Amino acid sequence: MEGAYLPGNIRQRMQELMKEHKITQAQLATRIGSTESAISRFVSGKTDMISTEHLLRIAKVFDVSTDFLLGGGGENV
Repeated sequence: MEGAYLPGNIRQRMQELMKEHKITQAQLATRIGSTESAISRFVSGKTDMISTEHLLRIAKVFDVSTDFLLGGGGENV
């Protein structure tokens, strides 16, 4: 699954994963214990702030590695 994605940054990867999994920003926020506005600000680039805890939870929701989210090609272990 991860190999199907083009190189990108965390924002691009999150957008692609949300689209593929048909998950809205509001749904993702609920699943990781954040707010929709915090997810929206991060995805839109208005802030660079995302906690390590939220990054780990996002990876778990989409069953991908944190390396993949951060733009690497790491396989989920």
